[in-house]
Amino acid sequence: FYAGQAAAVRALAGSLAVIHSGVCMGPIFKGRLRPDQSLALFHDLRHDAAAETELDEQEAIAYLRHAECAPADRFAEGLNLVCHRGMPLGWAKRIGGRINNMLPPGWRIVKG
Repeated sequence: FYAGQAAAVRALAGSLAVIHSGVCMGPIFKGRLRPDQSLALFHDLRHDAAAETELDEQEAIAYLRHAECAPADRFAEGLNLVCHRGMPLGWAKRIGGRINNMLPPGWRIVKG
């Protein structure tokens, strides 16, 4: 949290059960950051820090189902913030001609 909000956070933490505090950046894997899902959803994330790929509604649903969502050439090489209508959904990584969907298994749409 930001320094200007410290007093409010302390007051809330004193009267509410804190389940999770802060934003997890993610682990370093083979010398590179593997960004956490919560980082993608952080409201103050700088959208210019990584390539951003905008998906239409059907593509976004496919992404959330962990299905093939869009052609690889729509994504920049490397890490991409996947968005729908400007709102982040999660991360994907383009490696050559394929896309690795980095959405955690518990966040995926499995029915419907």
